[in-house]
Amino acid sequence: MIKNEMQYKITKAKLKDLERSLKVFREVKYPKKIDRKAMDAIKSLMDDLEKEIREYEKLKNEKVPTLALESLKDLPDILVRCRISQGMTQKQLADKLGMPATQIQRYESEDYRRVSFGTLLHISHTLKFDLDKGTRARINSKMEEKKVSKKINKITREQRIKRIESKLDCKLIKDSRATSYIDNENNIGVVFLVSREYEEGHYWFTFQPHQKEILLDCINGYLGLGCGFEKSIILIPIIDLIPWLDRVNFTERQGELRYHLHVDIGNDKDSIRTLKGLESIPILEYLI
Repeated sequence: MIKNEMQYKITKAKLKDLERSLKVFREVKYPKKIDRKAMDAIKSLMDDLEKEIREYEKLKNEKVPTLALESLKDLPDILVRCRISQGMTQKQLADKLGMPATQIQRYESEDYRRVSFGTLLHISHTLKFDLDKGTRARINSKMEEKKVSKKINKITREQRIKRIESKLDCKLIKDSRATSYIDNENNIGVVFLVSREYEEGHYWFTFQPHQKEILLDCINGYLGLGCGFEKSIILIPIIDLIPWLDRVNFTERQGELRYHLHVDIGNDKDSIRTLKGLESIPILEYLI
């Protein structure tokens, strides 16, 4: 989805480049198989870009109506559409909210994944987007749930570690770093991360370089993932995890890779999402 004028201009430029490439393929004689496959690929990309351009241009010329959301996961997308339809840039929205333009750019690029429900309500109010009562009730419910989650998070973390100790038959001692635990003999190491539920059955963890090194330094290293404060625990041996890292989303910062593990639990999913075009990674056997 195109979210600002810069992306709009870049997308139109890409479309022109593809049009030129398509023209070359039509003028130059290539083997039929190669020619057909290449042209089909170019046409497919052009169709996608044209669709995004049409959608963006349409949004700029129409108003987004009041909508009853079927799921809260639709709200971030609708907020972006609402902003565009009002002819408001990311900077203009940021100014109204009293925050840097880069903050809104980051919010939208991440589909508001790390934004609190309170902030989502504030943004929707600023955009004069009228949420229906049912949606407001669901957001307020989520906000209350989050408050409760914070209160019991410390207790549940300790309970979860006890479950991991029982599974591994060892006693774990908390390391100086908040997320890591080591047994008395330094044979077993666990990095334990907790995620709230971003949407139904979906959790998001960031596995960082120093955490990877901690687990590789142990004879038996494990990554523990706590899915929701009353949900399941996933315990993955580092030797199983390493090959998966090439298949998941990542970001690079100061030359180091941070891996983003998007986990789906329930509804017969129980898997880690992978890069587009790759099969998801089943994790049922790692649930404890």
